[in-house]
Amino acid sequence: MPIGKEVVIVEYNPHWPEMFLAERSLIETVFANIPVAIEHIGSTAVPGLAAKPIIDIVLGADSLEIIEARIPALENIGYEYIHEAELIVPERRFFVRDGRYHLHCVVFQGKIWNYQLRFRDILRNNPKLARKYEELKRDLARRYPNARPIYTERKSPFVEEVLEKHPQVET
Repeated sequence: MPIGKEVVIVEYNPHWPEMFLAERSLIETVFANIPVAIEHIGSTAVPGLAAKPIIDIVLGADSLEIIEARIPALENIGYEYIHEAELIVPERRFFVRDGRYHLHCVVFQGKIWNYQLRFRDILRNNPKLARKYEELKRDLARRYPNARPIYTERKSPFVEEVLEKHPQVET
């Protein structure tokens, strides 16, 4: 996959929400008159949380076909479609722009949509838990600085445990 493999965690940047809003406006031009939802996810969406300096965005549509029909238009605004990512997550269409934006396109209210928003909201509502997650990410980044797939894989048990132990929160 042509995305950087180096894992770098930086301090929270208060401009990340603004960067998301600008990017959302750009993405909305591709889906004009089509009902989609676009949310800021990942660590950059949690105020105060250190993160990889990549804005993760989830776009929910009624079907993957709606997203697939817009691949050329997304490419026209600078997004690269990473088809190989479907080998890892078949129910997601994944795009990268400028190495700073990751766009995860999924079915609205589907498993991935709900999973991403729920984890984000749990961290937003539990600063102590967010700090534990940050500590884990920093440790993994030190241990696996050039192995992003391992870094991501090793975070998964924490994420799963959080989702199991914490009740649903409103999104």
